[in-house]
Amino acid sequence: MMVFIFLTLSISMFGQKLHHQMLSAQGSLVTTNEGVKVSQTIAQQVVIGTATSGNTILSQGFQHSAISKKTTIASEALTTMVYPNPISDFINFQFSSPVQGKIGFSIFDIHGRLLFYQEKEAIENLLTISNLALADAEYYIKLEAKNYLYSTKIIKKS
Repeated sequence: MMVFIFLTLSISMFGQKLHHQMLSAQGSLVTTNEGVKVSQTIAQQVVIGTATSGNTILSQGFQHSAISKKTTIASEALTTMVYPNPISDFINFQFSSPVQGKIGFSIFDIHGRLLFYQEKEAIENLLTISNLALADAEYYIKLEAKNYLYSTKIIKKS
């Protein structure tokens, strides 16, 4: 009985206390038999959430990056040149070979918020996005097509 009282007092006096701003302590990544990847953290107290269908992504909290990739597509034969960077109000993407179909073009701020989205086809391996009314800052760009995925960082300067 004396040991129990001693342990109780010791824990309450010297034990760690969780603070409400703690994000996570540890975690793991598991792949199921069906190929689904599940990652988790312990002691994560905030639910932020991300959900998509089609190649399913389910995220929670701060364990994931701002831009999550659905799949990694081998595009070694396809290179992408981005110019100008820094940009003014347009940006060009020059592809080394054709990208089939429409290309989804997304702009994210440094916090991962989607600011702009447009779908457009490349003409003669060149995709030009114009009339970008953006404030001077850093942005993340993501291009996505059926068999193509590319992301980069750009700087906007007036």
